[in-house]
Parts: sequence; C-alpha cells; structure tokens
Amino acid sequence: MFRKSIAALAACVLLVTATGCELLPEKSQEQTLYNGYMGLTVVVPSGWYVETLSEVNLTATPEESATLGSMQIDIDYEDGGYYYDLVRLENRNSSSNDNHVVLELFAEDYAEVFPTLMEYVDACEYTYTGDLEDGYFGDLVSREEVQLNGATFQKLSVSVSHVDNDVTYIEDYYFANVGGLYLTCYVNYWSDNPASKEEVEKSLEEAFELDLTKVGQGGAAAL
Repeated sequence: MFRKSIAALAACVLLVTATGCELLPEKSQEQTLYNGYMGLTVVVPSGWYVETLSEVNLTATPEESATLGSMQIDIDYEDGGYYYDLVRLENRNSSSNDNHVVLELFAEDYAEVFPTLMEYVDACEYTYTGDLEDGYFGDLVSREEVQLNGATFQKLSVSVSHVDNDVTYIEDYYFANVGGLYLTCYVNYWSDNPASKEEVEKSLEEAFELDLTKVGQGGAAAL
C-alpha cells in the first residue's frame, strides 16, 4: 500500500554527506502542463529541477490527457489500488542545501479499498507517522482542512526525525478527491529554516492549480 516510503526520503534528506544526494538534471525552463481529466494545471517553475515527470499523465494540452483511460498506471498495488505518477520537482540539485524544497504531485485510485477521502487520509496518517523503517520516526504536527489554489484539501503535516540525528524536516501532504482519484500534493522542507518554508509556500501558490469544475471534461483552467 502506498508508493511513497518516508524512510527512503529521509535517508536522502537527513543523513546527507557534504556533497548531498545524487545531483539532479539541468535546471528547467518554465513550462505549463495539464491533466485534462483532473482539471489540473502544473507550472514547472524556471530554474527548478525536474526529478520525475510523466509525459502521459501531464501533457502539453488538456485534451491529450482528457480521460482516465488515457492515463498511465505506473504501479498496480497488490491490495487493489493504482498509482499514477505526475511530477516531482526540487528547487536545489542537492538535498544538503539549507533551502532545499521538494514538491511532488501524484494520484492514486483507491476508491474500492477506501470509499471516502477521509478513510484514505486516515490510512495515510497511519502510514506516514509513528515508527518507520531504519530508525526514522514521524510525528503528526497537524491535520486540518485547507483551501489551496481554488480547491479544498485535507492536509497532514508530519515532522520526520532519526534516532541518530537531531535534524528534523517537515512533510506536508494535501489530499483531494478528484474525479474518483485521490490526488496528493506533497512538499517537504527543513523545519528550522524559514527560507525553506517560504519557498514551499511560494511554490504551492505558483506551481499548480486545480479547477474542480473541469473534472472529467477534458479541460483545465490556465493560471
């Protein structure tokens, strides 16, 4: 269940060497991409690094990804769910940078396992908090309903730490039910660095927009 492993992410973020994790590709040029089925517009900021990008699920026009059938399933879970990759962006090419920020969008089809969004969020809270693998621990900071870029999301905020390291970072998850898919916007940033948090807030405002009036209609609203 669930593709994301906090322990794997934390291994890259908390226990970095002086050179940090593996460097990412070259900086991107600003580009606007769409998922027409979900009414989703994504703006890749100029100068950010694109770690992963699904060119099937995020397309140059909303018409190219207008139906659920046109989307690519990237993982078929054993427990009955499906994972759809969208994009993962980073503002620095090394996680050892004090201002390092990650922004990731993905969707999961888990309606048969978790019929409601709240049940899905309950399962995510269980997965992303408490004792994790390899000495990592996730503390729930908050859980609340928020408005973000024209839509209502359920938000989980988790503080991640390691038993052998006093450095912590924050993982924020924003969840919405979009056309029967559970869309997740995930960000992480250093907990003790205001500049890192400000970069996250700016990216959340500028990097994507969700127009729920376009869901299932094959169109998306431009920013």
